[in-house]
Amino acid sequence: MDPDAPTAQIDAVREAWESLAQRDPLWAILSSPDKKGNEWNRAEFFQTGVAQIDQLMQTLRQHEISVDTDTVLDFGCGVGRLSQALLPHFGSVFGVDVAPTMISLAQELNKDPARCYYFLNQQEDLRLFRDKQFCFIYSIIVLQHLSPGLAYKYLAEFVRILRPNGLLVFQLPSHFVQSQELVATAFSAQIVCLETQPVISAGQTLKVRVEVENSSPAPWDYSEPFPIRLGNHWLSPGGKMLVRDDGRTRLPSGLLPRQRLTVELPIKAPEMPGIYLLEFDVVQEGVTWFKDMGSKTCLLEVNVLDAVQAVDKPTVDTPERHFEMNCTPRPEIVDYLFKLGCRLEFIEPSGLGGPSTFGYIYYVRKP
Repeated sequence: MDPDAPTAQIDAVREAWESLAQRDPLWAILSSPDKKGNEWNRAEFFQTGVAQIDQLMQTLRQHEISVDTDTVLDFGCGVGRLSQALLPHFGSVFGVDVAPTMISLAQELNKDPARCYYFLNQQEDLRLFRDKQFCFIYSIIVLQHLSPGLAYKYLAEFVRILRPNGLLVFQLPSHFVQSQELVATAFSAQIVCLETQPVISAGQTLKVRVEVENSSPAPWDYSEPFPIRLGNHWLSPGGKMLVRDDGRTRLPSGLLPRQRLTVELPIKAPEMPGIYLLEFDVVQEGVTWFKDMGSKTCLLEVNVLDAVQAVDKPTVDTPERHFEMNCTPRPEIVDYLFKLGCRLEFIEPSGLGGPSTFGYIYYVRKP
């Protein structure tokens, strides 16, 4: 694990979730396709939290897993869906999140501010909480959106701020159900180049903003060595392939149907001046280009000149960010928890990571 990786990645996590919180906060937390576009009913949304916590308490009783009911931490609290549902079962509830807008909404919707407290944390640790502060820590559908290095760091922090004999319950996908080729219906993308009629010099390298949407009915999930990338080709005005592979930009795994993101694609202009067609397409490496499966590409006419000329680029709105989906194999998690000095009370299979993943909920005791 690269020790510098968590610090480098926390900024991207913060930017992604703040962007999502400003656009569609409830859907960002529970990403049902039919709820995108601020379609969640607020009461219905919070009721899902009540049902989830009721199921948690039932599981604890069924497996005779004891937990003190003094102080609980909801890590990745969002707008307080689970924090509010925890209030009937615990003396005081603390929620923490990386997005300022999420915390503001959680405070606004807080039904019991005398017992429920929300904190903004944009650090790669939990230094705002003292050692042995909580008897219970709960984190569901959160760690899966962090890189494994950052998730491991937070797990270590959970153990630090957990009291002796305290309980930690968290969920993580273990692996993608589809480990190689996408299903046939998944090879459909909508691609829009955010630059118009560019004029560039021969051999010039530049970055082009491109918006990519998963227009298929299936998630774009993958694992190595079959990543999904945005790429480009150079064609003649008549459509003849001149340069098949030019730039490549990796897309995050887990892009959901109807979800879109804006990325920068590095391209290099042909060495010979002239009029060209710049074609953008999506590829699953080692499998196929989406165009070959019937997906539409994006074509842009480019005037390649002898000398570099200044080009006025249109102003582009801040792009919609995308949360990553990461899987961490169960044996690796179990080994890491053992190294932290913890013991496992119970491991429960979980589908909370979505239909394209298989994962677990871990019930962990700090001795």
